[in-house]
Amino acid sequence: MKDDEGEYVVPPNPAKAFDMFQSVVEYHVPKLARLEHTGSDTAPVVIEHNIDVFGELLKNIKLKRQVDE
Repeated sequence: MKDDEGEYVVPPNPAKAFDMFQSVVEYHVPKLARLEHTGSDTAPVVIEHNIDVFGELLKNIKLKRQVDE
């Protein structure tokens, strides 16, 4: 975070940012796992689930770095 003069008020800390992100994920992902799936008694329940959390995180960090440069 920078002030009006362009000086860092809070210096960038990617390790701390990742720790904070990870703590949110550790709380949120188990909550998502607590779902009941129902369907036909004669047909199987098909579930497809894709998560690309780290790919999006890395993409956003890369874009932010390009903007800052």
